[in-house]
Amino acid sequence: MKRLAFLLGVSFAALLVAAPSQAAPPARPATGKEVPDEVLVSVKPGANVQNVARGVGAQVHGALEGLGVHILKVRPGTVARTVAVLSRNPEVEFAEPNGYLHSFPNPDDPYDDTTCYSTSSGACVTQ
Repeated sequence: MKRLAFLLGVSFAALLVAAPSQAAPPARPATGKEVPDEVLVSVKPGANVQNVARGVGAQVHGALEGLGVHILKVRPGTVARTVAVLSRNPEVEFAEPNGYLHSFPNPDDPYDDTTCYSTSSGACVTQ
């Protein structure tokens, strides 16, 4: 019994050592797949997001509830410049382009045997 416990302990320790680290991903560069007139920004505690937005000629369009992230509307074509200016603002935690998020184009669920065939009306017919 002691030998089994020892082997399980050694196996668990080996798994911990061999597991890859969970480092935060680096900031993503602009890919052209961003909303053309939106910037995501988080301000530091005590900072006024309205004043920060006004300082770069933007308007607060909305917020991502629970995340402390605000959506700013900017003039099309000024997203990169606005992100650069906001990133240098001491009241700003972070700023980045608002990118589009897509799910996987081809699901890999082995239990989903349906196939979608699009029709001329744009509807999806499964088989």
